[in-house]
Amino acid sequence: MKSFFFEKICITILLSTTPIFAYQQNQEDQIQCESIVEVVKIDSFNPDIIIQNLASLTFHIGELKTHSQNIHQHIVFEENEVDQLWNNSSQFYLLQQYKLSDQERKIEEFDFAYKAYINAIDLRTKNESILAQDQLNEAFNIVSTIWCEAIDFDLNRPKQFDQIIDSRALKGNISYEISKNHHNKSDLSYLPKSILDKMSPYIISEDHPMKSRLDAIFTKNRVTQNEKAFSKAGFIPKGKPGLRSYVQVASHPKLPGYLVKVYFDNELREKQHKPSWKWLIQRCLGAEKIDEIINKKKLKHFCVAKKCIYPLPKEPTPPLTGKYTRHLAILLVTDMKLMSERINLQAWKEKITTKHLDELYTIISYAKGSSYRPDNINYTENEKFAFIDTEYPTKGPDFDRIRKFLSHDMLKYWDKLVKNGGK
Repeated sequence: MKSFFFEKICITILLSTTPIFAYQQNQEDQIQCESIVEVVKIDSFNPDIIIQNLASLTFHIGELKTHSQNIHQHIVFEENEVDQLWNNSSQFYLLQQYKLSDQERKIEEFDFAYKAYINAIDLRTKNESILAQDQLNEAFNIVSTIWCEAIDFDLNRPKQFDQIIDSRALKGNISYEISKNHHNKSDLSYLPKSILDKMSPYIISEDHPMKSRLDAIFTKNRVTQNEKAFSKAGFIPKGKPGLRSYVQVASHPKLPGYLVKVYFDNELREKQHKPSWKWLIQRCLGAEKIDEIINKKKLKHFCVAKKCIYPLPKEPTPPLTGKYTRHLAILLVTDMKLMSERINLQAWKEKITTKHLDELYTIISYAKGSSYRPDNINYTENEKFAFIDTEYPTKGPDFDRIRKFLSHDMLKYWDKLVKNGGK
């Protein structure tokens, strides 16, 4: 595998002692930069390319370390494709205003990751699987961290940076049904401050159209005590609680246009040993990230359910016995009007186009996350595909699980997208 891109990095770092913002101000520096390093031209710099290549590279290394030699059912990257991903990803430091010392350190880390990856490939050919796994873990941890940092900066970068790199896509407003500065009049003093601080950005606002209706439903009885109490309060369950999530999804006549996701108090199990309120926060965070990307990138074929947390009232409480626990909150989500499972699977086979896949690749590259399957990205009545399960916002990228649901032609296109780091 070639390592020519590190020569480009070494040349570029010498020119990067001045922050990238200064290139436009200092004409001589800009001329010098363009004449020495052809690949680093401000007018052609595209953050999407770097982030998408980092996403595909992270995915590739993750697949190697997870599936070892058994990759016949997964996306197989050719050597030249991996070379190109490393090469395109190597400009990651241009996305941030690193100080020179930090820039040098980051590039050294990236160099180390590349060498660890090369060593791992060599060790695998020698059947040194344990040593190869260690090297792949090193490479994955570094590249995935750089990918996450690049996403965070790109989605929150200063306006003057947009002007320099001419990022036309990052415009638009986000319309979200939570208020990070809302004034909640409900008595939440019973919640520990450590929990309330984490939950508060996603708590339903007092002026939300469903807030008073939720209060009316949940202040009379402990509605979430068990399935019987839940149904008695007028909720209409959609199936049974999730086998792995333990969440019950339901509608209610007094909550038109919305669904709730609840944990019953007689459900004592904890998914991955985490309390239920943490999973609700993760669902909100995942939905918020996807919503932000869809809006900023002006994507047309996908949408996401709006989510907010409704803390259950202090009273009434569940029975004080060992058969019950106290779940602190429920999730309120917009009803996305999902089509049936049969129609959904058919839509993934027949209605998905290259434009859909371009958008999906962008979303996964920026949103991270996992479990991207048709049951979590469901076809809707308005002919969009809705992200409905967003509780893993820090995992990923997961480019693999959707593959078996695509048509032959779309599968070929998807694999090409992933291996090329985008178009």
